[in-house]
Amino acid sequence: MQYIRNGILMSTALVIAMFFLGTTQYIFAKNTDTVINQEHFQFYDDDGTTVNNATAKAAIDATTTIAVAEKFHLRLGALQTANKPDITLVRTIKLQFSSNANGDCTGGTGSWADVPTNTGWASQAFRQGTTTNFTDGDATTARLDGTHSHIGGDGVSGDGSPNSASFTTGATANTEHAEWEWVLDEMAGTEGVTYWFRFINSDGTTTNVAWATCASITVPAGNSAPVVSAVNIAPATIVLTENGTTTVTVTATIADANGCTDVFTNGTATATLYRSSLTSSCSADANNCYRDIPVTNASCSGTSDNGTGTVQVWYIAQATDASSSFDGDTWQAEVKAIDAANASSTATDGTPPELSTLLAISVTGSINYGTVAVNATSTTQTVTITNTGNYNSTDANFSGVNLEFGANNIAVGQQRYSTTTTEAWDYMDYTLDGTPTRRELNITKGTATGTPSTQNNFWAIQVLTGQAAGTYTGTSTITGQ
Repeated sequence: MQYIRNGILMSTALVIAMFFLGTTQYIFAKNTDTVINQEHFQFYDDDGTTVNNATAKAAIDATTTIAVAEKFHLRLGALQTANKPDITLVRTIKLQFSSNANGDCTGGTGSWADVPTNTGWASQAFRQGTTTNFTDGDATTARLDGTHSHIGGDGVSGDGSPNSASFTTGATANTEHAEWEWVLDEMAGTEGVTYWFRFINSDGTTTNVAWATCASITVPAGNSAPVVSAVNIAPATIVLTENGTTTVTVTATIADANGCTDVFTNGTATATLYRSSLTSSCSADANNCYRDIPVTNASCSGTSDNGTGTVQVWYIAQATDASSSFDGDTWQAEVKAIDAANASSTATDGTPPELSTLLAISVTGSINYGTVAVNATSTTQTVTITNTGNYNSTDANFSGVNLEFGANNIAVGQQRYSTTTTEAWDYMDYTLDGTPTRRELNITKGTATGTPSTQNNFWAIQVLTGQAAGTYTGTSTITGQ
């Protein structure tokens, strides 16, 4: 109020006396432009043992997604940004949300609604939830900002309200902050929509409230089935390893609108590698069907990423090349992705490879005829031939050289062998010579990894009169055909 006294302009604070039912109330008009600013936010899972140690869902000030009907926490930090030196500011706030704020918490671009209490919920997108991890009103500590003095705030659960915070004056002006953490339930959010959160004064006004950040979270779209594509088998031609295994790699691209982790982390992806005239529902068999191959990606990102699976294919796997019994087939892989909601998708390799015929045998041991008298024959020796490939009717070429001792030798033709039955030298089927000669053995392909297919053949030698005494050595060669 201003007035003139003795020609001098005077000013003073306005005092208005108001009378209500005999009671006098004085209202002092004073500038109270103290401001608190929504400086930081963070979302958490509903876990931990106190209001101050729930697991963060994302970094500070980072938006994230929640599942439909998920219970989660939201912590907001308020910083004092303007304070008259003669004012102690006591602020009580409440939480609001909007689906169309678009990052603007000032209210200029969105319509805002209060987050209802647990029992006051009707049909809103969110409500204040209850938790067993802390009690409504438990004091917060500084989690969002350690650079300012933490002076208050609390955890809000169920039907609770945020406790007031008292910002002081003087040297601490503009350096104090408070943090409040709400337990929230997603109740009726629209899938695929981003929601924004802010605090305002508990009386519903926004006077002296600012928002440096606007907290946001997205309710993901309704579950989308994964899509599998670009299945590929490597190598381009599968070449087996004799009497062992060969690594075959299956890769695929898996896309999911709910995020690739919906499959790689929360669901499963597997491959089946099989001979193509069978189906992906074949029974596991080392000959033609390799099932439940994990297809993984431990660090997938976004809504689409690649997965890889490897499998060891045994040497008995059935060939599909032109020389095989299954020359009309290939080897195929089907990759199946299943997401967290059990929705699934499959795809196969568009250019599946052949698996080559592997003709391979192993011959066990050496032939030791022992001591043989002149003009006599040895005892019959047994040699075992094992089919170590996947050819289903393996024969062999037999050949040899003279056995030598210094300048002396025993002619190669003095050795005989039989491929069917054990018998004495005189009755054996074949005489060994230096030219590889094919003999029909028909050693079948093994059908189990622990029980290879084998065949015995039988050998003996005759030593003629006049042969010099000594230890004779030489090489007999058996090669698969």
